[in-house]
Amino acid sequence: MTWDLDGNGRLDALTDGRLIVGYLFGLTGEAPIGQLNSIAPNATRTTADRIIGYLRSIRDELDLDGNGNIDVLTDGILYLRYLLGFTGEDLTRGAVARDATRRNAEQIVAYLLEATQQTDISIGDIQGSGATSPFAGEVVTDVPGIVTAVVDNGFYLQDPAIGNGDRSSGIFVFTGDAPDVIAADEVLVSGTVSEFIPGGPSTNNLSTTQIGGEVTIAVLSSDNPLPEPVVIGAEGRVLPTQIIAPDGIDFWESLEGMLVTVSDAVAVSPTTRFNEIYTLADNGLGATGVNSRGGITIASDDFNPERIKIQLDGDLLPDFDIPQVNVGDRLGDITGAIGYGFGNFQVLPTAEFTTEPGDLEPEITPIAPSVDKLTISSYNVLNLDPNDDEGRFEEIGLQIVDNLNGPDIIALQEVQDNDGSIDSGDVNADTTFNPNLSTYSLT
Repeated sequence: MTWDLDGNGRLDALTDGRLIVGYLFGLTGEAPIGQLNSIAPNATRTTADRIIGYLRSIRDELDLDGNGNIDVLTDGILYLRYLLGFTGEDLTRGAVARDATRRNAEQIVAYLLEATQQTDISIGDIQGSGATSPFAGEVVTDVPGIVTAVVDNGFYLQDPAIGNGDRSSGIFVFTGDAPDVIAADEVLVSGTVSEFIPGGPSTNNLSTTQIGGEVTIAVLSSDNPLPEPVVIGAEGRVLPTQIIAPDGIDFWESLEGMLVTVSDAVAVSPTTRFNEIYTLADNGLGATGVNSRGGITIASDDFNPERIKIQLDGDLLPDFDIPQVNVGDRLGDITGAIGYGFGNFQVLPTAEFTTEPGDLEPEITPIAPSVDKLTISSYNVLNLDPNDDEGRFEEIGLQIVDNLNGPDIIALQEVQDNDGSIDSGDVNADTTFNPNLSTYSLT
């Protein structure tokens, strides 16, 4: 029942009717549910946040008289009278707007019968238009969709019909271990809706909506066309360029779990050791804060929400040779599912892509050695330890000699002790420095 607001399985004037009237009056917090005693004893939605979130998700449907506006003195009264059993002119008298397109009782009742009948729950219904799901904590049954990507603990599911722009039609299904589905399977999923926070609440990460718990999956067919990816870029959805919250967060929330294609991605970072590449769409066209080296710089009034994180995942592309890109390299179109991790929404590529090198050249300091001057440099060697391969030591040595012009003094950060990441209590780093670094005249 679409308008069973407290989730007790039935429509009632003293609960659902009063909740809608309270909501349209603008009541918030506990007012709609506590002061009006509008929650049934067997309700499954019992807090103001969940009920208001659910009402917002169906708000467009509340325009009972069809005049394009939602008003407590028309739509609210019509629904309350309907639930109280009013018929004919008793239902509509004084409660229909002048510009209504549904004016008589028959039209209003027909609309309500269609709107309040039992309907299948879609992924868009589960996602809602807010930051969290109006169905959080509830069991959902036979949610349909197409599997778009499979990882080792679940899969991404998407309704082939793209959502309305403010709510996602994709979702992650958490199974705990490898699911028995493959991409392009058409499935029905049952489970419990939840809001998952990677790392827990103390991380300040956002939550993502997922279906988990006791998950059951029915595979209906295979080899189906995948949903058309949403294009991110000038030819599709355009990212905001200055404000992360709420603009950037709302943008990604509306695509959470969906397939997207980042149009003409260009790297604004090298590939990190965690296989991340930060990019801009449209080769950076329209982005703000792009600096002379091709990176993107934050400012007090510009936190770069247009920066797009590409997270390469071995589960999705096990045979893909992860490219080691540099700033300015062009990656072309990148298609993948929208996930979230380490404080960032991220694109998880589901298709291989090729890269083209940019024209960025390593910087060389203009400061030259001098017999009457002392040169000092700083270098972050990123957790260097003896377990790193010989080529890394050589590369660092060449950069210090060639790009920093062999400074008299160099301060190194992130030099690890002799046993690297092992927590042995020994902080001696002489093996890291000698003979490895001394080989390249760094000591």
